[in-house]
Amino acid sequence: MKTIKPISILLIGVLALISCKEIPKKEVTANAKYYVLEADSISVNWTAYKTTEKIPVKGTFQQVLLPQARKGQTPAEALDGTQFTIPISSLFTGDTGRDTKIKDFFFGVMKQTTSLKGNIRIINEASGTIDLTMNGLSNSFPFSYIVKENTLELKAQIDVEKWQALEALTSLNKVCELLHTGADGISKTWSEVAITARVHL
Repeated sequence: MKTIKPISILLIGVLALISCKEIPKKEVTANAKYYVLEADSISVNWTAYKTTEKIPVKGTFQQVLLPQARKGQTPAEALDGTQFTIPISSLFTGDTGRDTKIKDFFFGVMKQTTSLKGNIRIINEASGTIDLTMNGLSNSFPFSYIVKENTLELKAQIDVEKWQALEALTSLNKVCELLHTGADGISKTWSEVAITARVHL
């Protein structure tokens, strides 16, 4: 009967340890989890302003379309590179007359704007940029975001003048002249719009 040398015993022990260490790595890979954007949970709310007192007018877009579902190992990774389309027809403020005016005399005056199209880019764990196409032009604007309990909230502010939409803004202000006139007798529609978006991950 052959005897096992001490060196052979040592090699067997090392191989056994290496084999044991490989098993957890395979389990981690197999059980890897990803964040996925739930398209049906997306809400996009906006706040525009009228009169020199800057009275807020709030509304929402009830439909946001994503060409494909994205996933990532972090919320930021899942959001980064997301493309979206927002039909103007889904605009809603709770006032049918106001909705019609905004659709017809603001977006309706713009070029090729039956929908808003964009692409989201993440910079870090708190901010990013959106490339937005409106009035036939594409421009980017910054946003900040937080993630809490698997819900991502995004906040931004845009100025429609950047998309050369002052003609559309003037058109809207004209049809809403009396409603946008303040105590000072001046009719004004602001070009700034605040945006808040939420999506469940």
